[in-house]
Amino acid sequence: MGSLIFLRKLTHFSTPRGLVNLEFCCVSGDSKFRTPLAMCRFFRQLSDSTRAMKFDFTDLTLLAWEVAKRLNKAKVPCDLITGQEREEVDGAKHKSVTVEMADVNSDYACAVVDEIQMLGCRSRGFSFTRALLGISAEELHLCGDAAAVPLIQEILKVTDDIVKVQYYERLSPLVPLKIPLGSFANIKTGDCIVTFSRREIYRIKKQIENGGKHLCSVVYGSLPPETRARQATMFNDENSELDVLVASDAIGMGLNLNISRIIFSTLKKFDGVEMRDLSVSEIKQIAGRAGRYRSKFPVGEVTCLDAEDLPLLNSSLSSSSPIIEQAGLFPSFDLLFMYSRLHPMLGMQQILEHFLENAKLSANYFITDCEEMLGLTQFAHSYSKNGIVRLREIFTPRTLKVPKTQTALKELESVHKVDFPVQGIMEQKPRMLVPRLKLGTQGLEVSKLGFGCGGLSGILNAPLSHEAGCAILKEAFNMGITFFDTADRYGQEGDNEIMIGKALKELPREQVQLASKFGIYKMDFTQVEVKGTPKYVRQCIEASLKRLNVDYIDLYYPHRIDISVPIEETMWELKKLVEEGKIRYIGLSEASVDTIRRAHAVHPITAVEMEYSLWTREIEEDVIPLCRELGIGIVAYSPLGHGFFAGKAIVESLPSQSVLDKHPRFVGENLEKNKVLYARFANLAAKHSCTPPQLALAWLLHRGDDVVPIPGTTKIKNLIDNINSLAVKLTPDDLKEIADAIPIDQVAGEREVVLFSKYNYKLANTPLEKEKLSSSQNTTIN
Repeated sequence: MGSLIFLRKLTHFSTPRGLVNLEFCCVSGDSKFRTPLAMCRFFRQLSDSTRAMKFDFTDLTLLAWEVAKRLNKAKVPCDLITGQEREEVDGAKHKSVTVEMADVNSDYACAVVDEIQMLGCRSRGFSFTRALLGISAEELHLCGDAAAVPLIQEILKVTDDIVKVQYYERLSPLVPLKIPLGSFANIKTGDCIVTFSRREIYRIKKQIENGGKHLCSVVYGSLPPETRARQATMFNDENSELDVLVASDAIGMGLNLNISRIIFSTLKKFDGVEMRDLSVSEIKQIAGRAGRYRSKFPVGEVTCLDAEDLPLLNSSLSSSSPIIEQAGLFPSFDLLFMYSRLHPMLGMQQILEHFLENAKLSANYFITDCEEMLGLTQFAHSYSKNGIVRLREIFTPRTLKVPKTQTALKELESVHKVDFPVQGIMEQKPRMLVPRLKLGTQGLEVSKLGFGCGGLSGILNAPLSHEAGCAILKEAFNMGITFFDTADRYGQEGDNEIMIGKALKELPREQVQLASKFGIYKMDFTQVEVKGTPKYVRQCIEASLKRLNVDYIDLYYPHRIDISVPIEETMWELKKLVEEGKIRYIGLSEASVDTIRRAHAVHPITAVEMEYSLWTREIEEDVIPLCRELGIGIVAYSPLGHGFFAGKAIVESLPSQSVLDKHPRFVGENLEKNKVLYARFANLAAKHSCTPPQLALAWLLHRGDDVVPIPGTTKIKNLIDNINSLAVKLTPDDLKEIADAIPIDQVAGEREVVLFSKYNYKLANTPLEKEKLSSSQNTTIN
């Protein structure tokens, strides 16, 4: 383990050099900046030696807060400036700030940037590059992983700066253990368990404390600074009962803790973009918190909860971090403003997109991920145009202005809050917008990912209350999903449509694409009856409009095909409903090739809804080719195989009220065979740094722009995970490998429960009009 310090001397800076020999202090063998306490001691000496010096300490939130508090406690006035707080102290000559808040318009005698290796971060790297090149200081000290040295030396060749590098070795031993923890029963005083979500932190804390031997402190980044410091203090206090720490990787940045042993609960984390293995640098940084110099544990130890993670842990600790090859950049608002003057007809979103498409960078730089900024500008432009917030002067074409006042910034912030509401149950936000596409060729535009609403009223699980269901639907809309699919048979007596109607009262109806289905006349545990007569079509639409409390339904399907009624008769009545404005587009569900073609001849079909997933791909042979020939979109229901690819009945038990306990693929020997497929698929998902359901959806999303999956969920976390599947990029070779991992001939069990088997789309041919038997008004399966 090692750290380094860079010394940057800005030769054009004119601060008097006789005040203090900073160069000697920084490049001597003494590890002055090994801890926040050492930094504070150094600044205190400088503060005592001169009245004219000005210092800026730039880093991450935890460390910024700790440095400011320590300096002020030591009677060295220091301002604290982060994205969440601003504390200005009278007489302060020092500032402790987060890197995004670094002031590049003031002159400093000395500045310190910690964790400089983060200039290679895909999301925050631009802030560190800005600090490196923009802070006007006579001396700039850069602390961090040696992997950043070559890149920084290369970048600074053009600045004429004097660059000196000093490497430091760890002062106390760190011992990687050869055996895993195995069980939380083996926890001992001084241990720190590291995990990467707030939910896991509290789950592990509860599990340890239930053992009755230990009490736990918790530390993670989103805790308020005072709470975080109090938790750390109680853990460090020998007289406290809190003798075990459960923490996120935040402990690797700034807090000095008496940790004997670091235990990784996992070596994977979701970084805002993908689920991935921890990097060598991250593992070293976290592991290095054990047995810190001058702590009460002279030797640090590190291990994992599970044996399977030990090889990665040990190889990382014995390896050098991969050399960082590029630093992040992102255009400032001022630069975008100047760029906008060349494109006066474009709004802010279009300007940002145009800039990103045309920017040319040297090999040393990359433009950091900006999906969130693009999302913000798109939503803000929409809200401004609708008059919801007063941002016309910023987002209207020809009048782009950069927010320069607190009021303008507050308005900008209000848009962000409207579009991305933060609730306690949400641990993270989707990392990208849900794209939109044309479904079919009749003009219906929907979100690329839809939402299947049936599960909210109980099919595979217990039904949600209307309040909880509406909350899910509103969150989905706020995240960019606008296509919602329901049916009159979902829930008791149309309960699902009633729930959606309540949600629509709080959503802009014209921005929602609502699909519903009719035709299942009766359904219980012994039989299913399907009816498609014109009279029944009319009866169903009137009832659905009333339950939904809307004037029209965007897309209306027969739920299953009545094989006793010519499809032309059903279609003529649906065509009348289009002409009356009660529905806008017509679809079919579980229809045969012949039925689709005949229905389309009466009135253009916009979409066909079919079961389509990795383990149900029959429609690729017949239905999909026909739909593409006729310009019909495909709505994929059960895209996760009724939850199979999310681990239902495998990594989690089936809900007590689920019908899956009667599904052929989820029972007995079939389930055991299918578990083998799931294990193979889960390994493939890990290869792509995503979850199995994300990979399953990503595969489907790559089947064509005419395919719209409609996964359903009752949990916000799953909703976010589903949306993030849009960010998983797959090559043609990847798609083949994924399909090959789930060979159709190895999937055990039929795709439908017995009650619906006769309504399989391959059997859904209807008689010609002249062949209709007058006595056959509906079909019954017993």
